[in-house]
Parts: sequence; structure tokens; C-alpha cells
Amino acid sequence: SSYGPSMRQVVDLGDPDGGGGFIIGTGESGIPFSHHYRDQFRRWLHGDLWRVPLDSAAADARIVQRLTLEPQKQDGP
Repeated sequence: SSYGPSMRQVVDLGDPDGGGGFIIGTGESGIPFSHHYRDQFRRWLHGDLWRVPLDSAAADARIVQRLTLEPQKQDGP
């Protein structure tokens, strides 16, 4: 068996920071028993999109939470 999300993306080349967006119909997770399965379904059903600006200052202004991954330090040679 296989599973996974599929994404809808709209790109407005004339207005890349405001005219397009994306949505995942099955939600953030494509796994049926996940908490995030179908968490974007209603928005997808109504044709709505999540807007993600390309301008870094505009994108930073919308940050709610940030996860930073750093390499693990190793002891020894």
C-alpha cells in the first residue's frame, strides 16, 4: 500500500508575492491516521490557497514557529 499528499499550486508570474499559492487536499500529512490528515481539506474544497510570499521580509513577517536543524557534534577524530 502507498499513500501521500498531492499538492495544488497556482503561480501568478505577474504577482509572485500575492497572486498564487498552494494547497494540499489531503492535508499536511498523507497518512490517514495522522493528526494532520485532511487538515486542509475544507480550504481545498472551497478553492482557497495558502499564500507564501517569495520576498524574504514578507515571508519572515508571517513566521509563527521556526525549526532549526543543526548537525550533531561528534567527539573524537
